[in-house]
Amino acid sequence: FTRRKADAAKQGKLRGIGMSCYIEACGLAPSSAVGSLGAGVGLWESAEVRVNAVGTIEVLTGSHSHGQGHETTFAQLVTQRFGVPIDSVSIVHGDTDKVQMGMGTYGSRSGAVGMSAIVKALDKVEAKAKKIAAHLLEADEGDIVIENGEVKVAGTDKSLPWFQVALASYTAHN
Repeated sequence: FTRRKADAAKQGKLRGIGMSCYIEACGLAPSSAVGSLGAGVGLWESAEVRVNAVGTIEVLTGSHSHGQGHETTFAQLVTQRFGVPIDSVSIVHGDTDKVQMGMGTYGSRSGAVGMSAIVKALDKVEAKAKKIAAHLLEADEGDIVIENGEVKVAGTDKSLPWFQVALASYTAHN
């Protein structure tokens, strides 16, 4: 290397060790930045989370997978939030009879924007589950925690399995 470096220097060239960085813009969401780039659409993403009466969970998303593994990563968001088995979570995308319009999977946006939409939908499901569980367990909503597939009153032994809270959301006689 030393000889090649000296030979290059004689020709007016520098030889050495360098480093280069590249940053890709990705995950654009609705913002003034998007408008300044001349985008004609809002670049939002859609997601809907449905809990069925037996406790299975369906995620409907406008982020369509093209081999990136969305089915797994999106389902992992649900299992981490509620502690349900991953095989009780189904991901629906690309079915225009069921799913709202999506803005696409380009530019790495499914993770940044698509998963953010799913998390916002999960927030709503969690709030509703806690409200139902608080009623059933005669506790304050703020004391309800969801983990390992159970809905519990923190600091007590009172709990219900996830599927029972899901069923209660469909049988509103209590």
